[in-house]
Amino acid sequence: MAQIRLTTTLAGLRDQENIRVNCLGSRMDCLARPLAPQQRRERGVPDTLLSLAEVAGAVLRLATDEALFGRIMVWWNGQPPRFISQGDPGFQTLD
Repeated sequence: MAQIRLTTTLAGLRDQENIRVNCLGSRMDCLARPLAPQQRRERGVPDTLLSLAEVAGAVLRLATDEALFGRIMVWWNGQPPRFISQGDPGFQTLD
């Protein structure tokens, strides 16, 4: 939650200092690969995790897409990447 607040709070830097701040929330394959299936279930680790290449692609998009600033991209469990809606005070809705 702290990184979400930090990202949205610093979004104003785009207009003030020409600095864009974005955030990626994901689970990478390299972090959970050594776990056995039972350990994954016990720890709540999803069956489908992102590869390093997928994470790198998402980071590249966040870093190069000038339209994105103060946004939080969420991507896990084999779902397509999504963004938390701008202005969502509870950070519950994804667009």
